[in-house]
Amino acid sequence: MLGDIVHKLPMDGAGAVPEVPITGIACEPDEIRPGDLYVALARRTSGSIAAAVNRGAVAVVSEAGPETDPGVPVVLVQDAVRALGHAAARLFGRPARAVKTCGVTGSFGKSTVAQLAVAGLESAGHPAGVVEAARRGHPAPHRLQERLSSLRDSGAKTCVLAASARDLVLGRFEGMSFDSGVFLGVRDRDVGFYGGAAEYLDAKAELFRGLGPKAVAAFNRDDPAWEPLAAETQAQVITFGTDSRADVSARVCRMDLGGTVLEVRTPVGTLALESRLVGPDHVTNTVAALTVALTLGADLDAVAHGFASMRSVPGRLESLAVPEPYRVFIDIAPDPVALKQVLLSLRPLVTGRLIVVIGPPAKTSASRSGMALAAERLADAVIVTAGHAVDGDTMGGINEMMGGFEHPGRVLVSRSRRRAVEAALTHVRPDDAVLLVSRGDGAEERQFVRDWFLGDLEAEALRGPVSEG
Repeated sequence: MLGDIVHKLPMDGAGAVPEVPITGIACEPDEIRPGDLYVALARRTSGSIAAAVNRGAVAVVSEAGPETDPGVPVVLVQDAVRALGHAAARLFGRPARAVKTCGVTGSFGKSTVAQLAVAGLESAGHPAGVVEAARRGHPAPHRLQERLSSLRDSGAKTCVLAASARDLVLGRFEGMSFDSGVFLGVRDRDVGFYGGAAEYLDAKAELFRGLGPKAVAAFNRDDPAWEPLAAETQAQVITFGTDSRADVSARVCRMDLGGTVLEVRTPVGTLALESRLVGPDHVTNTVAALTVALTLGADLDAVAHGFASMRSVPGRLESLAVPEPYRVFIDIAPDPVALKQVLLSLRPLVTGRLIVVIGPPAKTSASRSGMALAAERLADAVIVTAGHAVDGDTMGGINEMMGGFEHPGRVLVSRSRRRAVEAALTHVRPDDAVLLVSRGDGAEERQFVRDWFLGDLEAEALRGPVSEG
């Protein structure tokens, strides 16, 4: 009933809330189904309320009353986003009370840690699920509650969530509490949304301020920001990293383009851990995921087995399964800082040439020129191609990116992403590595690589199994 769903919300105005049956919740008029509650976010107009009612909304929650009577009950609240989260939590039966939740924050590795942790937990017999960071646009706490409800109903006991600073400050997690939190670290990024680096870090602190005394907060001891964040929480603190003083401390025994072997010391013993993930960032991600499993009491040997079986994380320095001895990677590096870090991870591991295929990101000129400069300085060969498939001015973006190179005459340009990938694969030698910087989710590049090697196999130029990484 409507009264049960909006119970205890900070409301404007007095009076009893009508007892109206509610079967769903939405904050977009075109997502409304008959029987839904429509929550009009602050940017919505009164016209959106009429549209939602026309589609079957039986009640409305809004910060401002409509200009005309919509013909359904309207509940006025002080904060529509907060109301959306808390109302959805009640509608779906407060799923976070039945599923342990772990939020992972940092300027890198959130999705990777979430997926690794779930793979390890599942291997150890702990049913678990993952929730990725929100896409661009309005915060959607009701979708989060719906996902948690689905995980609960499927038998999951744990959910690991990628919690970006933006999601935290925009209210995506309204209506739920976390049982644990993980801080991976921060890097220099465009922090304009937050007003500055201090505000950016403060946004991440929101996750840890909300943890209670029985919760666990895990911090990357390799990042100096961990200490001020740890001072913000009441939770039990545990540290991880390559720092020998960390509670969960990793030592790299071997690292190459085929993966990484670690020796990890934990409060419950030392174990050898093998991973097919490549690069120093994935060392941090792996130890962070192991720490999540440790705090949940999972058998670490079984968790390690789950890590070892995970070939790659899509779009995160993803190693494609191509015929040996070739090495092809995909990464969705969105900005110069991310691209530089990926290249720095690969550079010392490549004994031959590092070839990069890159298109202009859908960002500012400075971002495009910064990515060009990073690619030029850290790669041996660069191919510039089109950006995202929806980009209209293909050559405009390419030309803008070309302006960032110090020696543009050394850069190959191809408007076709397929032909750019094919050019890289044509010139690759056994000791080389190819990095495809995806402007999407990597699916396009995977298909191009699969088609290329399958074609070569059919021509008997190469032999070996090919599958999607």
